[in-house]
Amino acid sequence: MAEGGSPSGRRWWREDFLQTPLWQAMCARFMPPVSAHGLPGDLLARFAGGGAESLSRLLCFLAPLTVRTLTLPEGR
Repeated sequence: MAEGGSPSGRRWWREDFLQTPLWQAMCARFMPPVSAHGLPGDLLARFAGGGAESLSRLLCFLAPLTVRTLTLPEGR
């Protein structure tokens, strides 16, 4: 299977991910810049460590994309 998984998975990385607030805020921190065409592999390569360690760091980086903000009622 090609890097990034299915065609829809590659589309997510190369189109949708680039529009997320997370990527918009963080992309300038990667020097040289991460190529959109190389996602997700080029982004994974920026995290130090062996295979599992770098993948774990990438998942921690991506975690804000999977967390929803919860607003509690006043007084709680």
